Amino acid sequence: MPETAQHSEILSGALPFKDLPEKDLLKAFNGKVEEVSFETGQELIPQGKIPEALFLIREGSARLLGAAEEPVSLELLKPGSVVGWFSIANHLPCEWVRASASLKALRIPADVYEKLLRDHPDWASTVRSRTSLSELFPLIRSLLKERGLPLAAAKQIAIELLPQALVVESPAPGSQLPASISDSPASGSELPSPIFQLPSSNGRSISVPSDLLTALLEALSTPSSLALSSVEQSAISNQQPAAASTSNFQPATEPPPHSLGAAPPPFHKASRPEEAVLACLKMLAGQLDLPFREEMIRS
Repeated sequence: MPETAQHSEILSGALPFKDLPEKDLLKAFNGKVEEVSFETGQELIPQGKIPEALFLIREGSARLLGAAEEPVSLELLKPGSVVGWFSIANHLPCEWVRASASLKALRIPADVYEKLLRDHPDWASTVRSRTSLSELFPLIRSLLKERGLPLAAAKQIAIELLPQALVVESPAPGSQLPASISDSPASGSELPSPIFQLPSSNGRSISVPSDLLTALLEALSTPSSLALSSVEQSAISNQQPAAASTSNFQPATEPPPHSLGAAPPPFHKASRPEEAVLACLKMLAGQLDLPFREEMIRS
């Protein structure tokens, strides 16, 4: 199989190209796709820049990063992943991709991709109607910062919201779409009501269900809820609270003093400093009721 045909076949099965006829890809990519390689730590897409090309990872892996005080790893990108398509289609410099291992990729120049967008307007509209983790993460981080909530939760909240996040109609030129709850779906969309709109760049607005976002934000302000996933939170919220009863109330008993059991751990004293580790292992094995073979450790 000719190299161009092979490249087109590979790309035709990857997002966002899988919705285009393979013959159109073959024509567009003819002589334009090249094989490139990156070493660990090299950037496929620099931070804050619109990419000059798309890359389909064939071997190795890369990280999609989010900008913060320290780079946040948003996603591990494996073979078959295409990067750069979202930023170029929407003119948003939001993708930041760095090789996390030596990798090989196919490089598609941005102008080739942009011509495909122009030649297939329906497909281009579908591509631009999607949001991505790289766009949603900074929006959520800004919202958390505005509300004085832990910024470290931005990644997880963005991941939870992404499957239900939609791009809504752009505001009129010169108008500002506030990040607030709307009482009705955007015109021409099928969004749940109410929704929460997050203004992005280039007139884009990302809409997410306000009830889900509210639950996630409330969990951050409840210490006992921080360890619960959104699925657990949903299950809890659907439960009916039990009626309070004082007639059979019993004060809570104090927990046992030892978390691994009621009995105190066995004590073994080391005869000399170099035996301290051995003594600790003996005590741990006794507390966990595990067999202890001293001769095996010494050997």
